[in-house]
Amino acid sequence: MAHPAGSTNGGLIGKTNVTSFGKDKVTKVTATGSSTITTQPGTKLANVLVVAGAGGGGYSGGGGAGGLRTIACHPVCGATAYPVSIGAGGAGAPVPGAAAGTPGTDSVGFDITSDGGGGGGHYDASPPRDGATGGSGGGAARDGSGGAGNTPPTNPSQGNPGGDSPAPGAGGGGGGHACAGGDANPPSAGGTGGAGSPVTSLFGAAPQPFYTANSPTAGATACGQFAGGGSGGKSGYTGGGGVGGGGNAISGPTAGAGVANSGGGGGGNYNGTGGAGGSGTVMIKELNKASDV
Repeated sequence: MAHPAGSTNGGLIGKTNVTSFGKDKVTKVTATGSSTITTQPGTKLANVLVVAGAGGGGYSGGGGAGGLRTIACHPVCGATAYPVSIGAGGAGAPVPGAAAGTPGTDSVGFDITSDGGGGGGHYDASPPRDGATGGSGGGAARDGSGGAGNTPPTNPSQGNPGGDSPAPGAGGGGGGHACAGGDANPPSAGGTGGAGSPVTSLFGAAPQPFYTANSPTAGATACGQFAGGGSGGKSGYTGGGGVGGGGNAISGPTAGAGVANSGGGGGGNYNGTGGAGGSGTVMIKELNKASDV
């Protein structure tokens, strides 16, 4: 008897070809440096998140968020140890001095690389006082331009540019994964850090134990958002960190740091040291997913 048209299962029609046998399991690596993630024996597909370390805030530009890349249903091998590397956040720029915020470090996992965020621009530096390029760009100090994001380029984009700081003005905000950093808003405020992105479509609705806890000095993260830009600094201005762990500008000795393992940029500071960028993370959700092939 002839098989029905389109059948690949000996004449039996239906979803019988299983593409992944592993139980749904989320693994998150938080320690900076090199490590491994070992998959379950039956896993063939996984959702993957790779977030790089973010840039430190400057005097007074906000630090850019670490690059963020996600892949749904990424093919993997079962019972295999995959090397991963978690990028550290960059240091905030000191005052006095002429250095911009330090860029963040790349994160790598499952053959996916996300690039470190750009440091925030520094007002004492010789022109240009621009934010640095990176996964997301750092915000500018006064008279400067925000750094380019998505550098080097990926498709889809891993981040956005930092905000500009037209004269006379405070620092622009660092770029986030979802949005560009806000431009400085003289004379009242620094630029708002760009918003990061939720990963709930791949890892589940918040709250989840593997989402990062909120910080009182940074944009919200417990909602399952990562890679927010740091706020630009302005004398007397507090706040403005991008949702996804971006550090607030704080009129004090040290600005708000990006939240650890969020890839959130450090806040800029108009009166003191910029905030450190948040470290990155690698996270996978192994999928128990049956489908036709």
